[in-house]
Amino acid sequence: TAMDFGSKHVYAYDLSDDESLSEGEMERGMRLSDDEAAAPPLPPKAARQRPQDAAAAAGERGGRRTRRADTNVLCVKFGKLKHPSRMHTGDVVLCKHCTAVLSQLSRLSTAAAAAGDEQKWSCEFCNTDNSVDVAPEEVPRDEDITYMLEPFGATAAADASADKQAKVAGDGLVIFCVDVSGSMCVTTEVQGRFNLRGEERNRAQQLAGEGLFAPGQNRDVTYVSRLQGVQAAIDKQIECLRQNSPEQCVALVTFSNEVTVFGDGKGVPVVIAGDKLNDRDELMKQGSEATLPQAVGKVGRELCDKVFGLEEGGATALGPALLFSIMMASQRLASKVIICTDGLANVGLGSLDELYTEEQQDDAQQFYDQLSQLAKDKGVSVSVVTIEGTECRMAELGQVADKTGGQVGWRLVTVFLFIFAQVNIVDPLKLTQEFGNMLSNPIIATNVTATLILHSGLYFRSEESGESRLTHEIGNVTAETEITFEFGVKTAKKHTPEAEKEEGDAAAAKEHKLSDLKELPFQLQIKYTSMDGAKSLRVISKALPVTNDREVAEKELNIGVMGAHAAQTSARLAIAGDYGKSRASSIVNQRMIQRWSQNTGNRDGYVNWFSNIAPMEVELRDAQQRERLTFGQCYSDEETEALPLAAAAVAAPRSRSKKKMKARRTECSDQRANLMFNMRAARSKTFMGPAEEQKRETEEDKEE
Repeated sequence: TAMDFGSKHVYAYDLSDDESLSEGEMERGMRLSDDEAAAPPLPPKAARQRPQDAAAAAGERGGRRTRRADTNVLCVKFGKLKHPSRMHTGDVVLCKHCTAVLSQLSRLSTAAAAAGDEQKWSCEFCNTDNSVDVAPEEVPRDEDITYMLEPFGATAAADASADKQAKVAGDGLVIFCVDVSGSMCVTTEVQGRFNLRGEERNRAQQLAGEGLFAPGQNRDVTYVSRLQGVQAAIDKQIECLRQNSPEQCVALVTFSNEVTVFGDGKGVPVVIAGDKLNDRDELMKQGSEATLPQAVGKVGRELCDKVFGLEEGGATALGPALLFSIMMASQRLASKVIICTDGLANVGLGSLDELYTEEQQDDAQQFYDQLSQLAKDKGVSVSVVTIEGTECRMAELGQVADKTGGQVGWRLVTVFLFIFAQVNIVDPLKLTQEFGNMLSNPIIATNVTATLILHSGLYFRSEESGESRLTHEIGNVTAETEITFEFGVKTAKKHTPEAEKEEGDAAAAKEHKLSDLKELPFQLQIKYTSMDGAKSLRVISKALPVTNDREVAEKELNIGVMGAHAAQTSARLAIAGDYGKSRASSIVNQRMIQRWSQNTGNRDGYVNWFSNIAPMEVELRDAQQRERLTFGQCYSDEETEALPLAAAAVAAPRSRSKKKMKARRTECSDQRANLMFNMRAARSKTFMGPAEEQKRETEEDKEE
């Protein structure tokens, strides 16, 4: 379903309880063995501590206190947008206070309807009384309905020329943005002797080197360069598109010391060089005015010839090439830019080389943050692939991919999916296979915005204000896109500002006591532009039963949703530089999943969960240990002093958290960044075994 939950029940606790993580546990990290200790049992309710008491206890015993993980998690799955639900003919009726949409959960006053007067709707989310004028047949009856907000071409028809309409209609562009700098000539040894297309220019050198083999050296090998791997992969995909999607438009952009725009290969290449590589406005102008490529069915062969004519040499003008490609792609709805590189950007805008001051680092990070927002605003998805064994500052490039539309399906070994938020490091010899995976997951909707509305007795934990309503701008989505959210209960037991911030709004909790309710409503509103250009509103409304027994909620735990949430949450914290909080989140979630395994006998589900979550926790643990060896302490979340950075030893003091984030972002290896961004795109399906997946599919079929 489009809206799934961490359990079949809402866990309505009286007081959010916490638990202890010892220094030894943080030092060891996550572990899984046949003789591992059982998960700590749940304490009696009367023994669960208030936050202020827990803080004091933590100080006495050492280690850290953290909130005990629970199943109050909501997962939004955007694959349902591929097919519209029942189209509703009536107008959208909104609550004047919380903007919830009138749904099948709503109750209208029947007396007023019988008298022909305006009806009263007491909102099931906020208890606000609304006067509504709606005919009985216009009251939604289904859980999942769609409203047509704007058919394609309904607005701006007067100023929309045929050319502009053409830019919106049809499939988006595919732009391969390829690094052809000198380092792309580095080779990988492959067993066997075979010829590769495009290697004629190297054959004379190879023949000249035939006599250079050492005695006993294996001569039955072929050396394949990084560029040759990319060329073969692009050629394979262009050929597949020619056969299966001949109307798809594909363009080629390369970068080294300069940016070269080959387009569809038919015209004369356009070269952007010199001062223009540092001129943001000029690059954006040229990109937005670039000639659109013809269909690959017409020009595929010419484009492949251009691909195999590429030669390595020079530096890496990655930033200017990416900016140009995003603007070129923005001329068509749901376009995709795939950037393939093996080195650090070092020419023009966005250079990441030789950044000696904090100001230089800030400028570079700001450039890629601005690129992220630009691509998101233009509805362009950016995918990034780097070559295994190289360092490209993936922590920066990955931000562009991660922010250009939200999270996607996670495949740990997949190179880069043809989507908006995928980052991977690959063996150059696997590129052809992985390009095929990339094309199998197209964008199904753009300009996507999701609004979630909870009962006023609940709040989103990610929001400091304790709000029960959350709007998230996503951008492009595919059938595999999933995002998880965690919600808490607004309790009335608050005595300090810190507790108020942790638990939510006390007054609202008193007004809407969850203990008096048998079920709680949830609503998901998705505004999106479909691939035919129409704008729609999808509304999904559900109600879940309430329990105040944690064990009941955990026994009915949804391992897929809770697995995706654990991965996404830990990755989000790690990307922000909070390695300690990220690891603590993984460990407390492991305890909950272990309790679930013990209560249900599902050991396989627990092992599968562990195998997907543990790699990043281990990577972060090792990173913290290396920091401790280097600096005498790690950038832990409890540190009271800033870590002495070599590049910032004489810099003015700054906030600890900001310095920690910047330092870790600068020092983060590509391998670690790749792991983080892939975890952030985790999908619930990854954590479900065959039995769980079949069970969920059966339940969904019954609901439909």
